[in-house]
Amino acid sequence: MSGVNAVLSIARTALLTQQLAIQVTSHNVANVNTPGYSRQQLVMEPNNSTTIGLGEIGTGVHGQAIIQYHDKFMTAKVNQQMSSMTGFEAKKSSMKVVETLFNETTEEGLSKLLGQFWAAWHDLGNNPAGKAERATLVGRAGLLIDHFQSLYSDLMRLSTDMDINLGAGIEDINSLTGQIADLNVQIITADKGVGAANDLRDKRDYLVRQLAELMDINYFEIGSGAYTIMSNSGHILVETDRSWDLELSGGQVYWVSSTGAEVEMRSGDVQGGKLGGWLAVKQEIIPDVLDKVNNLAESFIREVNSQHSQGIGLAPFTTVTGAYASTNSAAAIGTSGSGLPFYDQVADGTFKLWLYDSSGNVIGGGATTITIDADVTTLDVLATTTIAGISGLDASVSSDGKLVISVNTTEQPTAAGFGFSDDTSSVLAALGINTFFDGYDTGSIALNSVITNNTDNIAAGTIDSTTGDYSLGDNENALALADLQIQNVDIGGQSATFDDYYNALVGEIGITSRGYNSGYDFSRNMVNQLSQLRDSVSGVSLDEEMTKLIQYQQAYSAAARLIQASDEMMQTLLSAK
Repeated sequence: MSGVNAVLSIARTALLTQQLAIQVTSHNVANVNTPGYSRQQLVMEPNNSTTIGLGEIGTGVHGQAIIQYHDKFMTAKVNQQMSSMTGFEAKKSSMKVVETLFNETTEEGLSKLLGQFWAAWHDLGNNPAGKAERATLVGRAGLLIDHFQSLYSDLMRLSTDMDINLGAGIEDINSLTGQIADLNVQIITADKGVGAANDLRDKRDYLVRQLAELMDINYFEIGSGAYTIMSNSGHILVETDRSWDLELSGGQVYWVSSTGAEVEMRSGDVQGGKLGGWLAVKQEIIPDVLDKVNNLAESFIREVNSQHSQGIGLAPFTTVTGAYASTNSAAAIGTSGSGLPFYDQVADGTFKLWLYDSSGNVIGGGATTITIDADVTTLDVLATTTIAGISGLDASVSSDGKLVISVNTTEQPTAAGFGFSDDTSSVLAALGINTFFDGYDTGSIALNSVITNNTDNIAAGTIDSTTGDYSLGDNENALALADLQIQNVDIGGQSATFDDYYNALVGEIGITSRGYNSGYDFSRNMVNQLSQLRDSVSGVSLDEEMTKLIQYQQAYSAAARLIQASDEMMQTLLSAK
């Protein structure tokens, strides 16, 4: 084709093609602020030429494809760093809560409360019989107990909050994977039709980015154009038109297979994204902190009780009930089968049991020495045979498994009270006899009811191991208890003072928190830099689009001018005579 009709045809294709280019440019401008949008451009190529006498001559232009400026590698790197950043963000925000719990800049800090507790023992040592000093000690102990229990409840509340976050996050993940699977189907269908589904791909990539914010993922595009997405641990989340769900059950996250089988996903399986951060907080950070606080509380209870059980209050006991229950009184006291929380502190040894009359004189000429074989002696035997066999004493195991000792005036009419000394077996502390605290960890610590019912039972003094004498002015045990502040004791397998162990824990929390802050800052900077690189390829520049718009407008105007010229040429031919 040549001549006027050829010019008119070329002008027509030029008009249509430039109009299409303007439409693509308008689409870019309209989506300049759309998250995840990648700029598009019409690729133009000349129409097939035709042969004339002089050779080949062009026949115009057409739009070959609408391409998308999309850097897959850079997008994947952005998503990877986004997972890292949101994971650190989740850990960082949780550590702020933990840091608040261990804030030692206030008077309510645990370190200060411990100091006040030891100071109260020193004060009692200065006046062993003082009612006010004993009341102050109980008050200081109460504040310390409240703080321990508050730490426990706050850490448990944080763990519960993680469950809420995990539930919401899993719901979002399942929704995103379902939407991505649906978009896979739409993209496959669209690609088989008129061409690449650029906007659908942008939408899918944006959903993938949202998914990466929630958990670290690996993904790739298969030949059909669909995405296959897997968790970092290899669990398939999306494959073409199918998606696999996650599930939260009992505070644990599970991947549900095609057969319905549940595979647990722990913090090591999901290390990035908010889900990874929340799992790390729930399964690593909180258990680690709580374990260390429990170690401190357990050692604190054990050491104070062990020393307190060696002393005597202002008067001997007439009856006493152990603070700790045995779940199996027929099992050896020093074995786990006994069910005692401090069974492992029981050793082979002895303790002395003294019986007194109303004047404080020893009955029977001296103490009864009771021998304990940790792997043989049972609570039943200790109570009903050994102690109950002492004239003037009754002993039994209560229905809830606690040792009960009381004076038996029927057998010994002059008997008025009893006391303990020289316990090398630690069995008294393990049973909770003549102890200061009840409980065994951060959540269960409490004052022994023997103390709360009567502060006279605070054992500030000791019984003379030879004569059995005791006095109201004796402060030996109070000072020994106060000295626990500066003694190295076993805390969670470490030898340290209570203050040193706690200060190390606070320092560790601070270092961990700073590490998460640094990790978040680094990841955020990486996300910003990589996003800028991605946007330099995929982002819409209004200046660039306006420049293209002017070019396409000029080309469109020129094509319209060709039509006008063709019309004038046609009119000239028609008017020729």
